[in-house]
Amino acid sequence: MKRRTILILAGIVLLIFVLGNPGEDDFMGFLGEREFVNTHRVHNYIVCSVYDVDGEKYFAITGNFYPMK
Repeated sequence: MKRRTILILAGIVLLIFVLGNPGEDDFMGFLGEREFVNTHRVHNYIVCSVYDVDGEKYFAITGNFYPMK
């Protein structure tokens, strides 16, 4: 019973991360009105993504974007 509960909770958490993985439209919305020459998704994992904007990388997870230094 306890193992089943843990598996269900882990599945729910994983589902939240999968559904929260932001797409390219979300990233463009994050950037706003600024114009960038080279903007693309470098990696698209199931639960997170990595974007590149003119050589500056951003880590994206659950609808949020964090600069990678």
